Amino acid sequence: MSIHTPPSTYILRKMVDVSVPDSVVWWPQTVGWKILAAAIMLVCFVLLYRRAKYWWNNRYRQEAISALNTLNPTTPPQTARALFSLLKKVMTYLDPKKASLFGEPLLNELDKLYPSTHFQFNSDIGKAWLASTLTTRQSLSESELVILIGHTRMWLAEHQVSTRGENG
Repeated sequence: MSIHTPPSTYILRKMVDVSVPDSVVWWPQTVGWKILAAAIMLVCFVLLYRRAKYWWNNRYRQEAISALNTLNPTTPPQTARALFSLLKKVMTYLDPKKASLFGEPLLNELDKLYPSTHFQFNSDIGKAWLASTLTTRQSLSESELVILIGHTRMWLAEHQVSTRGENG
C-alpha cells in the first residue's frame, strides 16, 4: 500500500489540489417541495380512503354474485326459491324497512333500483317466478331461470342505491 505524498518535482510544485465538491442532497431543501410532498401524500390518502369506502359499501354485491353463481338452473323449484331468498337478503341489507316486501311491491322496488328498458322484474316472468316460490303447481322452465339469473346478475352488479339505510 502506498501513501500519498505531494508532488516533489519542480513542475508540479506550484499546482493546487482541486477540492472535492460536497455531495448532492436528495432531500428537498426548500419548504415548497415539502408542502408539495405533503399535498401529494394527502391526495393519495384521500383517494385510498374513498376506494376502501367504496369497496366496503359494495362488498355485498360480490358476495351475492358468488352465491348466484352457485345456483343450478336444472333444478327449477330450488333455484327459484334460492334466487328469491338471495334478492330478499340484498333488499333487506340495502334497507331493512323493505324486508316485508313481497309480490308486485317487491318487483317494483327491484325495478326502481335498476331501471332497465331491456328487462323488468315486474313482468310475466317475474310474476311467474314469485308464484313458483309459493306453490309447486307453478314452475319456471330452465330457460326462464337462465334468463332470470342473468338479469339478476346484471341487477346485482349495476343497481343504484341513493340512500343506504342503516348500513351506509
